Amino acid sequence: MRFYCWVAWILLTASCTNSERVSKNSQEIKLDKEGAKERVDHWLLLQERFSKDRQDGVDFIAFGKNPDWQLVITKNNELSIATKTDFGSFGAPNLEGMEPQDLNAMVYGAQTQKGTISVMVFSDSCLSHEVGLLPNRVKISAQKADRAVAQFIGCGLYLNDPTLHDIWAVRSWSSLDSTEKIPKGAYLEFNMQTNRIYGNLGCGEITGYFDPMGSRLKIYRMDYADKNCAEESISISLFSALNFSTHELIIKDGLELRLISNGDTITFIKAD
Repeated sequence: MRFYCWVAWILLTASCTNSERVSKNSQEIKLDKEGAKERVDHWLLLQERFSKDRQDGVDFIAFGKNPDWQLVITKNNELSIATKTDFGSFGAPNLEGMEPQDLNAMVYGAQTQKGTISVMVFSDSCLSHEVGLLPNRVKISAQKADRAVAQFIGCGLYLNDPTLHDIWAVRSWSSLDSTEKIPKGAYLEFNMQTNRIYGNLGCGEITGYFDPMGSRLKIYRMDYADKNCAEESISISLFSALNFSTHELIIKDGLELRLISNGDTITFIKAD
């Protein structure tokens, strides 16, 4: 019951604040005119800047000014926010996330004995006074036990492992039995410069999109250029397991990739 009350509270907050959008700033317009390369270089520099935080277990980081605040979400679903306001600081374990159908956002929330917090992470570019242009617009609503709701607006980014940007050969899938085999030559290529997927799972060339979100990876809108095998094939089943799903992402030593969703694990190894 507490979870559903939290969901209702978040969506109410979103509907009240979603009309406030960050206008396109001159820096972003300049990047648009000069092409994708400058934007890509900027994102890669940002990932390098926060690589220490990622190695320390941070999945998402966000900032804001007037008033000043900083928020961190870890791989262990722990949240902490520090502000230079009367609200002070707030921390919560067991953060829960959802993707509302009517919002182009990921929504996180938690309720503790000390209060309630929701964090909306929108897929909109945003200008941060601290570090410049960031890929996500952030809105936070939080309330401590006996205080009014405090709201904070700013910018953030997911901290992603750059080794994902490569070609990965499918090695195994936990859903297969001992008599079934991964199609020979099956692979996926993740292009982090464009958030596009390319590859072949055994039924022809495919393309699609992905959103890297720290320790999670959302894959969607994969499609075939020319599908050439039956619907009941292992390749089609593997395609369906990957597409339109958010997977737990584990990269081991930059050489092994695991995508985990609904109890299934798909393992890849870096292609030579």
